[in-house]
Amino acid sequence: MPKYEFIHEAGTPVSNRLKQILLQYFSEEDVQKLERLGGKVQFSITAPYISPEKRRASKAINVDSEYIKLLKEMKNDPDKLLDNLKNLTVKQLRELCKLVDQPVRSSATASEIRIELVRNFQSQEIWNRISAKK
Repeated sequence: MPKYEFIHEAGTPVSNRLKQILLQYFSEEDVQKLERLGGKVQFSITAPYISPEKRRASKAINVDSEYIKLLKEMKNDPDKLLDNLKNLTVKQLRELCKLVDQPVRSSATASEIRIELVRNFQSQEIWNRISAKK
């Protein structure tokens, strides 16, 4: 995300160019307070963007029993499993959760869903290790 910060020194006037921009969004009192006390002014650009490569990659993956089988084969390598899940959209992740009976909150983010799916695929392995120690 591109971002630029202006650090304004206390007691100095704001440049005319910056003052015009600030007055479009803030009151004259706010600008005077900035001049008197100093402060920081930030500009940032945040635009949602999904690269065409990622969009094509997620559309190319069919979430079905074959894909679940592939993910189960990767359960011993959580990094590889997580990388594979990163190619899926939130909709595909939710579909995958339904297929593997993994409950998921409706407000869960994609990263939270991925982590839960990795835990789900590794759970059998973890329980096998726990029961073998007893």
